[in-house]
Amino acid sequence: MVFKNPTLLWALLFLAIPILVHLFQLRRFKKVAFTNVAFLKPLISQTRKSRTIKKWLTLLTRLCAVACIVLAFSQPFIPGSKTSIKEKETSIYLDNSFSMQREAANGSLLQQSVQQLIETIPSSKSFNLITNDSEFKNVTLKEVKNNLLDLNYSKKSFDINQALLKANSLFSDKKNVKDIILISDFQKLNEEPLDTSKLSSVRIIQVNAPDKINIAIDSAFIFKETGINKELKVLLSSSSPMENAISVALNHKGKLIAKTSVEFENKKAIAQFNYTLGEPLTGQLNIQSNDLEFDNTLYISEQEKQRVNILAINNEKDDFLKKLYKGDEFNLTSVNLNQLNYNLIPDQNLIILNELDDFSSELESALRRFKSNGGKLVLIPSSEMRTAFLGITPLSQQVNSDKKITNINFEHPLFKGVFNKRVSNFQYPTVSKVILPSKPVPSILTYEDNSSFLHEDNGTYIFTSSLNESISNFKSSPLIVPIFYNFAISSLSPGRLFYKTNQSDKITIPVNVKQDEIVTISNQEIEVIPLQKAFNNKVEIQTDGIDLSAGNYTLSYSGVAVGNISFNDDRLENKQSFYELQSLDTYSSVKDLMSQLSSEENITSLWQWFVCGALLFLLLETLILKYLK
Repeated sequence: MVFKNPTLLWALLFLAIPILVHLFQLRRFKKVAFTNVAFLKPLISQTRKSRTIKKWLTLLTRLCAVACIVLAFSQPFIPGSKTSIKEKETSIYLDNSFSMQREAANGSLLQQSVQQLIETIPSSKSFNLITNDSEFKNVTLKEVKNNLLDLNYSKKSFDINQALLKANSLFSDKKNVKDIILISDFQKLNEEPLDTSKLSSVRIIQVNAPDKINIAIDSAFIFKETGINKELKVLLSSSSPMENAISVALNHKGKLIAKTSVEFENKKAIAQFNYTLGEPLTGQLNIQSNDLEFDNTLYISEQEKQRVNILAINNEKDDFLKKLYKGDEFNLTSVNLNQLNYNLIPDQNLIILNELDDFSSELESALRRFKSNGGKLVLIPSSEMRTAFLGITPLSQQVNSDKKITNINFEHPLFKGVFNKRVSNFQYPTVSKVILPSKPVPSILTYEDNSSFLHEDNGTYIFTSSLNESISNFKSSPLIVPIFYNFAISSLSPGRLFYKTNQSDKITIPVNVKQDEIVTISNQEIEVIPLQKAFNNKVEIQTDGIDLSAGNYTLSYSGVAVGNISFNDDRLENKQSFYELQSLDTYSSVKDLMSQLSSEENITSLWQWFVCGALLFLLLETLILKYLK
């Protein structure tokens, strides 16, 4: 038993007063002389023993009555648990990630959890509430009820460690009982093992829903492009083995342009679309799935095709470059070193240094600025070149030795999509004079002794031999076409079909901006100004700090649309894999936990019983005085 006002128990000392009154009666008796004993006959005789019993019973009832009154005012009670009498703070984490869309008996897991919270949390209870994208400190249910009812699914995902850290951050510095409640499906967002030691003192509500097959569109990319004819491949996955085929639809600006069906194998499938459009594709891919909704649609946008600006600075003939870059995809400017206009350099995407013997400080400074702005370089050394260049791996002295180019690094991005299979025997190009690197480098093409013929160093592609016909026959090799083609294509920052809403990306927009003018991202509902950095012929925007919903957006500059861009939510939440937490203090529903908390915090008040006891003892005293003779 615990007392709410224990200091009042000092009043029990007043019990000494009736004891003193009964033990030390101060009344003085006077002797009266009677002349005749006949006057004593009407009196009822009392024995000394009966008088003593009556005196002690009266004393006892008075003591009990006073004690009950004192105890009633001190408000005694019986606590439901050890912590119910202590000051307590509670933080509730409610998971509102996309995986909480799964359907349970009474709506989605999130809707069911919200409803149970509203029904079971006492209206006067103060608590902290955390969701994946908001937090409320020291509030009551009345203050956050509307927020709970309007709670939407969040693209942000919290793992258990993040949820605990957030919950602890809202507690005060007082030394009171800290109670954390986690409401989630506890999906595995990564393969790291769960540290259960951090959850030993945490209340866990793991909500579950019946297993259903969830189908998701994971990604899409342009696999092949021939003129305006394009082949789009779409990657799909299912949470369980699928027996039936499903339909996938491709829309462009709200209109259906293609539809196909796919069958799954090992829970994976690939859909393929061949389409022809006279403009960049801006649309979405759709499937029908009954479980999660956020991964049924993938928004995609193609970027406007742009020509690659290439500058060839020559000290040798450049006929092979003019043949390689004569298509509409390229804009080749070819000049001799002694006729170079340095103002041309900032506007290029790729610069080819064709067998220069030496580099002036002016040229080297201009090329350094070009590289710092994201430009790409190709260095074809002359047979007489010996100097280091732009801080790249220096080349050592030349070696006169006939060497065959025999090995290809097929994993290098430069050869992506070039070979249908790995070639081991082809017409090997040869060189007769090599300028070897002074240290080992990761190679793209190598000689038969595994030394480098072509490698990349800090954004510069470097040949270790002159391509002059008198030294090498590489210009006659079939390899020269894909290599130089991909030199040019990789110099652009190709726009992806889509970006993730919760990820930081750098996106290059090919526009020439003026001072104080900006690129914006907008749709029919919002317009945002991203962080951006202007270069000579492009703008680099960053998605840091931009909170965008999944969808298609327009890139605009000075009020004119310059392209489209798409954002999609991360597909991480569609993994239907969950932690097993049965070994911990878990509850199956919010109702079960709140019922447990209510019993723990329940206090059985006893003061009413002591008031009744005081009245009872006063009544007993009256009866004793009246009827006990």
